[in-house]
Amino acid sequence: MYKFCVFAGTSEGRTITEYLLRQNALVFACVATEYGGVLLPESDNLTVSAKRLSEDDMIALFNKEKFDLVIDATHPYAKLVTESISDACAKSGMEYVRIIREGTSYAETVFAGSADDAARLLCEREGNILLTTGSKELSSFTGLKDFCERVYARVLPVPESINACVSAGLKPSHIFAMQGPFSEEMNYEMLNHCDAKWLVTKDSGNAGGFSQKLFAAERYGAGVIVIGRPFPKEKGLSLFDCLRKIEKKYGLTNKPEITIVGIGPGSIQCLTAEAANAIKKADCVIGARRMLSLAPPGKPCREAVSPDDIMAAIEEEHICRNIAILMSGDTGFFSGAKRLLPRLKEYKVRLIPGISSLSYLCAKLGKSYDDVYLMSLHGRDGSIAEAMRSHDRVFCLVGGENGVKELIDELLDAGFGDALVSVGESLSYSDEKVKVDKALNFKGCSFSPLSAVLIEKVE
Repeated sequence: MYKFCVFAGTSEGRTITEYLLRQNALVFACVATEYGGVLLPESDNLTVSAKRLSEDDMIALFNKEKFDLVIDATHPYAKLVTESISDACAKSGMEYVRIIREGTSYAETVFAGSADDAARLLCEREGNILLTTGSKELSSFTGLKDFCERVYARVLPVPESINACVSAGLKPSHIFAMQGPFSEEMNYEMLNHCDAKWLVTKDSGNAGGFSQKLFAAERYGAGVIVIGRPFPKEKGLSLFDCLRKIEKKYGLTNKPEITIVGIGPGSIQCLTAEAANAIKKADCVIGARRMLSLAPPGKPCREAVSPDDIMAAIEEEHICRNIAILMSGDTGFFSGAKRLLPRLKEYKVRLIPGISSLSYLCAKLGKSYDDVYLMSLHGRDGSIAEAMRSHDRVFCLVGGENGVKELIDELLDAGFGDALVSVGESLSYSDEKVKVDKALNFKGCSFSPLSAVLIEKVE
């Protein structure tokens, strides 16, 4: 049985710890606080050290336990800890790998080399400040004019962090003790609550919700000061490459469970509770770009639509315990799930139905749909005129920039100008429109590429 040491105080550290435990490996996880240990899974194969280790402590641990591999998944800003782990491994003959987190660039920011540099920049600027850099850097900002009135701090919900805020002189009303990462909306509301003119942050990457902070600040109109990383060109492996290396060297394998999630028309309000829970619990979410906005901030996402691209994404994310694949509408109603399922025979698969565009549009119209003929012209061949000759009511999914326009033209050419046409555009989104008129009155009109249509003969 292989034995690994993981310095696991980050989301990457927790991911790799959970993965190794699923492989029945022995894992010794090192975290700096008891709170960090609480976030790790319970397992008979897991030993947790919840305290700060000096380099000498690490050497003694490595010499005693003789790990097959030491994995450094500490925070990108934990420079001293990373140096200590690397040096301790070299001195004790342990194989070492560093997991690096990809940074994020954004044009509308002011960069600072350190917390002290950020504080100096703020000395020249007016307005309230929201610090999201953690409690350790608070001392750099206490010299700011009106510090107690201007500064708000968001820190981890542990006594050590809260005590640091109190010792720095912050009022209780200026302390936010919360566990991230946070959504764009949450960041926006906090900036608004503080009336912040400046947001100070670190480049924590997507896993740390960095983009959500930047987008919220842009929306609110707050300036952003980013404290640069201590290792601008740090060497190491991504989480994915690290796990690939471990699998290859130690012969580990993993088959994730797959959940195909029907997301309904598309907005988060139309997600079923079961679908929302599946997305929240997934280790990775795969889907079209517009669908991935439903994933919580910091959740690993892969953009893929075709079965080939989805299978490639699953292969690259196979280290996950479970993967959610998002499908628009309902998984059993003209869904991409039909073509994907035969490709997933080697996996354990669960399907979660969603609200179909048919049921959504008919609910908006106040009409039943138990006698409606169903068809799709979204990437499929078919004739709406032929369907109307055989049925009184036809529902059709339409795709493409000119999809509805071409449908209307075909109806008119076939003599169905008096048919009642109900077009649902961008259903469930903020720009949703439902238009109802005779087919002849829609001639030449433009519609959203995301449209569903109900056509009814008029007596």
